[in-house]
Amino acid sequence: MTTVAHCLSAYLPITCTWIYSQLRHMTRHRSVVFSNGILNREQFPFDPVYSFTLLGSGRNNLNRVVRRLTEQHLPYFCKTMREEGVGLVHAHFGDEGYRWLWTLRDLQVPLVVTFYGFDVS
Repeated sequence: MTTVAHCLSAYLPITCTWIYSQLRHMTRHRSVVFSNGILNREQFPFDPVYSFTLLGSGRNNLNRVVRRLTEQHLPYFCKTMREEGVGLVHAHFGDEGYRWLWTLRDLQVPLVVTFYGFDVS
């Protein structure tokens, strides 16, 4: 079974219920979530969700600096994606797809980006 990593800026804004439906109803593939932050977890229970906010303040601050300087995510997410056996990355929104481009080149994992509205232009 292929593991699909769903990449979001935050898991999960209250207005993104369709993403939660995708995660819960995907049966042919296993889903994991990677995000920069966590919102509304009690309304949208799902595991596993990997977030920089769960790393602790020191590693989270280091991640912010590295992301701003290099536009790449820390090796933590690359390592975790390898451990989870991710075979495809689905970035929700165009800006999130752009953020993952360089990291995924290192992993050599295909990237699918879904544009939903504001990010189309």
